[in-house]
Amino acid sequence: MALKLARGLLVALVAATALAAAWPPAGWTPRPGGETTLWLSGASLARDSDLALDEEDGARFREAFGRAPVGIWSAAGRLDPPALPALATVAGAWLAPQRGPALVQGLLFALAAAALWRGTRARLGESTAPYLLVALFGSAAFTAAFRLQAETLAFAAVAIAGAALWGRPAGRVAAPDDVYRGELPGGEGMLRWLVAGAGFGTAATLAPAYLVLALPALAARPRSRRTAAAALFAAGFVAPFLAALAVGGAPWEPIQPVADFALQGWNLAYLIAGRHVGLAPYFLPLLLALAAPARDPGLRFVPLSVLLAALLLPLAAPYDFAGEGSFWGNPAFLPVYALALFAIGRPPSRGALALTLAAALPFVAPLWLAPRSGSPTGLGPMVTAALERPRDWLPFETSLRTLPEDAAVERGGVVLRSAGRQVFADAEGGLVFFGRRGEVAVYSARPLSSVRLEFAGEAPSSLEVAGGEVGNTTFRPSGQVAFDVAVGEAARRHPVWWSREPVSVYFLDLRLGRAPSAPLRFDLELARPAAPRPQGEAGEAAP
Repeated sequence: MALKLARGLLVALVAATALAAAWPPAGWTPRPGGETTLWLSGASLARDSDLALDEEDGARFREAFGRAPVGIWSAAGRLDPPALPALATVAGAWLAPQRGPALVQGLLFALAAAALWRGTRARLGESTAPYLLVALFGSAAFTAAFRLQAETLAFAAVAIAGAALWGRPAGRVAAPDDVYRGELPGGEGMLRWLVAGAGFGTAATLAPAYLVLALPALAARPRSRRTAAAALFAAGFVAPFLAALAVGGAPWEPIQPVADFALQGWNLAYLIAGRHVGLAPYFLPLLLALAAPARDPGLRFVPLSVLLAALLLPLAAPYDFAGEGSFWGNPAFLPVYALALFAIGRPPSRGALALTLAAALPFVAPLWLAPRSGSPTGLGPMVTAALERPRDWLPFETSLRTLPEDAAVERGGVVLRSAGRQVFADAEGGLVFFGRRGEVAVYSARPLSSVRLEFAGEAPSSLEVAGGEVGNTTFRPSGQVAFDVAVGEAARRHPVWWSREPVSVYFLDLRLGRAPSAPLRFDLELARPAAPRPQGEAGEAAP
């Protein structure tokens, strides 16, 4: 009875997720960057049959969403999206110009869930439903349906490839009509190798780290007709690359690894337990699959492929290893996660499922409540604080170029960046407080002795700082208040996306004397180096 209930619940949740993704709420608009670029690309390919960036593209976006597109990825007057995800949005753009691409994302998630069911049921039987319930909805995987992102297509493609290879039990006796479906005894049907190659190849067009996801498939080739299986797999694998080249040119950005021990060490920590993109908080059900790996041909190599891909992501893209970075939960790991879910060899116990879900709950609960943003609103300050507190315990990813709710200002080579709740970007590109407390990170190429923070409007007369010591306070006739804050030793020091030389990072946990009645704007007015600069250079970094 419980297993049937789990199966019904899984079907209901997958369907509800796909439908909710297909009908986004009123006022929804694609986010600047990758989402906007994918929407424009799908519309341009559907209407103009090209990726040329012109006034018509901007006019379509303004007509659909009432504002101009921002953060478009382009090169040489052309839109520059990932090629195959752009093609996937075309069908949606034909069906519904505004919300069609979102419909495609929902359908891709539902397709991935169905493929994962087929690919794991041979080993788990009726326990497949509770396993996938925890795997998909006890992680950030289900939020892929709500994002216009390239990795959703790769997630579905890897799931389909895995289902093609491992969707039938080994040694299965052929049904009388299997021969008419092209399936041979023992699961040796050859068409599945072409499908598997196309699935893994589709994922590999997005990042070189995804190439290693195909290793288990190569190890799973049948003893008989091994050459034919390899040829079909290779043909399927190459086809997506040819399509990507035809549509958008080279599928990958140039690989620029950074040989810095501190940077890669911090990136490994962020990959495991980062506040926004850590695998432990957002993909914890991974442990269910890897704790009891299958021993079938090919499947026993899945854990190795997952480990290699996870390590290659930050090595190949040290500042962008989580994908675009506008979403909670490391979108770039989604294709790897899809492969990892096939590794399981026996049904997990109820206790293991319950314990995994309970451990993941503090981090995925905000995603359940706000799957598009990851930051629930309107729940009251106490509830909001309780939801955000577990995230506050995890390290802030100082190496990543973009993060959810990212906001920063640069003044004289020193960057002031939001590093916690209640600090956001305002309409003019500055920073604002939405509550009494906020955490910021200060990036500087030179070690600093102090910074001066200036608060506008109805600024409080006092400030407490963890990670620094408040010195002089300056009150101005305009109502602005400036605080000099002495900083200690840098919390971290490593290269960042704008500097190959190590940069010092300081964290300041700011507590205002009182909560502002309205969003309170603040800025970095001054930063003093810890040591005098060489003669001929300025002694201060100022606006």
